[in-house]
Amino acid sequence: MTSSPDPRAVFAYYHLGFDSAYRYRFRNLHHTATEFGLTPDALKLYLAEQKLDAEIVKRLDFNLSRYHADAQELDLTSATPEARAAFVERAWADFQVALAGDTGGPALDDIDWDALEQGEK
Repeated sequence: MTSSPDPRAVFAYYHLGFDSAYRYRFRNLHHTATEFGLTPDALKLYLAEQKLDAEIVKRLDFNLSRYHADAQELDLTSATPEARAAFVERAWADFQVALAGDTGGPALDDIDWDALEQGEK
């Protein structure tokens, strides 16, 4: 890889579905690799190096499904690009906080995220 893409841009595109103009669409590994001029294998390596891959994300205290649903809602409600940009910045900041708290422990598959949203544990 000659030049690395911006991790925040890859996060927004791959995990949230927003391109640089904040247009929403479902994006998979192949879409993302093409968008950033990488092969799928190079993107997998990049995601792991930047701690953006599924193995890391699923063990963080970060509800990616909720953020993805919120991104879809912004699209369905025709939110402005500014509102979408603010959402991406907030999601990225929250992700960075979760990443900083990563203990390297097991995945958080047992968490009932709906209960957490309601303030339960």
